[in-house]
Amino acid sequence: MKERLKNPFTPTFGSIPLQMAGRDSIIRDILDGLDNSPGDPYRATIFVGTRGSGKTVLLAKIAEEASANGWVSANVNADPDMLDELLVQIRDNAKEFLAPESLSRITSISVAGVGVSRSVGQSSQKTTWRSEMTSLVTYGQE
Repeated sequence: MKERLKNPFTPTFGSIPLQMAGRDSIIRDILDGLDNSPGDPYRATIFVGTRGSGKTVLLAKIAEEASANGWVSANVNADPDMLDELLVQIRDNAKEFLAPESLSRITSISVAGVGVSRSVGQSSQKTTWRSEMTSLVTYGQE
């Protein structure tokens, strides 16, 4: 009986196929750009093409390879909650690199009666998406 080969074409929208035909040099250029310092032209790349031409698959493969090389990646859809989802995924995918968030705050200190008071709960400090993202990507760079 003849052995049947598995078809490398997997039309499942975003699922990485067994073979990335003709994409090796693009993937290598992007990963080299990540390894180089800021300013490398491959750090700012736009993929264009018709629907179904493999843009999402290519991005997924680059994210997979970059993650294997120590980069933090996120995969979000363009919708109204995209920025919030981006923060959630970055926090989840980079938790080993980030300091744990503390919800405990000292609210008062007594000297004569000794004692310290603290509260546990949500921070009342108002932040923006930009300030939270800046905090995430600059942690540990000081």
